[in-house]
Amino acid sequence: MRKKSLRWITALLALCLLGLAPLSGIAEGDAIFPETDASAADDAIFPETDASAADDAIFPETDASAAGDAIFPSTDASAAGDAIFPEDDDDPYPEEVTVTQEVPQTGLEVYYFSLERVDGILIRCDGATCFIDVGYHRDARKVLPYLKALGVEKLDCYIGTHAHADHIEGAPEIIYALRPDVVYVSHKQTWNAIVSYCSRENRSVVKDTPHKVLKHGQSFMLGGAQMLCLGPISLRSCNPGDNEENANSLICKLVYGARSFLFAGDCYDYNLEAVAKKYPGYLDSDVFQNPHHNGSHSDYVLDLVSPKAVVFSTDNTSLPRNDYLSRIREHKSVYFITGSYNDGNVLITSDGEHLEAYCGYPLSSVKLNPVDAMVPGQKVRMTGSLEPSRRANPKLLNWKSSNPEVVKVSKGTLTAVAEGTATITATAINGVSDSVEVQVSNTGVILNEHEISLNVGEAGQLKYKLTGDAVARGIEWISDDADIAMVTGDGEVIGVGVGETRVFARIESGAQAACVVTVTEKPVRELELNKSKIRLKVGETYALQCKVRPSDATDKRLEWASSDESIATVDAFGNVTAVGKGSAKIGVRASNGVYDLCKVKVE
Repeated sequence: MRKKSLRWITALLALCLLGLAPLSGIAEGDAIFPETDASAADDAIFPETDASAADDAIFPETDASAAGDAIFPSTDASAAGDAIFPEDDDDPYPEEVTVTQEVPQTGLEVYYFSLERVDGILIRCDGATCFIDVGYHRDARKVLPYLKALGVEKLDCYIGTHAHADHIEGAPEIIYALRPDVVYVSHKQTWNAIVSYCSRENRSVVKDTPHKVLKHGQSFMLGGAQMLCLGPISLRSCNPGDNEENANSLICKLVYGARSFLFAGDCYDYNLEAVAKKYPGYLDSDVFQNPHHNGSHSDYVLDLVSPKAVVFSTDNTSLPRNDYLSRIREHKSVYFITGSYNDGNVLITSDGEHLEAYCGYPLSSVKLNPVDAMVPGQKVRMTGSLEPSRRANPKLLNWKSSNPEVVKVSKGTLTAVAEGTATITATAINGVSDSVEVQVSNTGVILNEHEISLNVGEAGQLKYKLTGDAVARGIEWISDDADIAMVTGDGEVIGVGVGETRVFARIESGAQAACVVTVTEKPVRELELNKSKIRLKVGETYALQCKVRPSDATDKRLEWASSDESIATVDAFGNVTAVGKGSAKIGVRASNGVYDLCKVKVE
């Protein structure tokens, strides 16, 4: 019996701890199933685990690039109705990877802005800020409002990776607006090119800004992170109009605790190979900014860097080639594409140990739902809506409380601290925001849970407690939507239909407390065929039977398929018919990807 879930496969893409030591090899086994041996494409009948096995797939995906690779399934808030924080009962993130709603205010943040086919990267670490490249003048004018919305008023440094206009033409506008303490460049001609792109307005400020040629082996601190210059190892003669200028790109590695990011400009494979020879093991990084925007690289480069995530700064018309994306997946890595039809703005954060990733495009509207009066100690998870809903990602919201001594906010969850009033504000990456006022009183009611998750048909128990001087002869239990969750008179909550709603406990004074209830389908956990092997003669038929566990799973639809219909076919009820001599596999799969197989030998 063998089973596999697409969401479990996603969890294998964990971003684990890395140091600066060279990557050791991983031996491949002889397993015939693609989840354990990517080389076994000929036997693979479940292509979501091996993209190269599409020709032999008996359960082809409709769009592998859009679904199989997404590790952030909640980026489409419209899937959860009005809730902007849809919970996932089957959490695909292993311990090392967590996704939260609140953009942290300390630690490391690396923003890869969606600026079409150019690089524009903001690094913030423990209060220090750095910006890498920016593209053309129009790109600088586009990104500056974003930086303002993020509260960036000054840079500690600016990095121009090389002299090409699509990387540094807009640099004077960034330098003029944010006045970096120093500008780092790969060679003197890069600085000369930046000055040549100045306008009359910003020329004097830019020319007076200190600049420094950054050479390999040098480093500087950015907050608590260290920026290491690894390349170029040697410079070529500079001509800003020549493609060979790409070889002069700065190759820098940012190290923050156990985590690392590699920024490579437009360097070539041989530049990275030269770095690997000079500084063995130092290319090894968690996050790799792919050079040349959409360009592909050899397996050797992926082995040198061993990234857990690859970021492509490109537009919708110059996407990475599918074969390179497949190689990234084969390396057990994930990728992000900043094009507006893909991931949009990409933010990756770290506390020095874990990595968190956020993707999303600019919002036109953020709307928060009102919050009932709270009592000290009570927790409430914010709800609301984002527009456009199909492009929204609540994980890019930044939360703030006007009075943390009254109400604290973390990851979109409010915690009442003391009596008083506080204003809670949620701000998107482009500055669009909304606020609600929250009252905290010592007299009221609180619940033992502020959010629960149930499967359809499951039940959970809520309990209440009166606070302060509150008295009640009885309590009223109310559900916002009984088609999603019902609540009995003693606080038992029953999942009825898929979705999210709120259940309230209300006393005579009107004080009430709410619990957010998320109801999901009860998933199929396991499929078991009554036979793992059968032998048939040509023309014979055998009826396979499949047990579904748990037996009360919400969606028990099954899909049957054969790896070779010239040998054996199977109908929608599991009836196998021998057609020609040879061996084939019959597979049965649930809608969530769990499957089992039976080998058929036709004589």
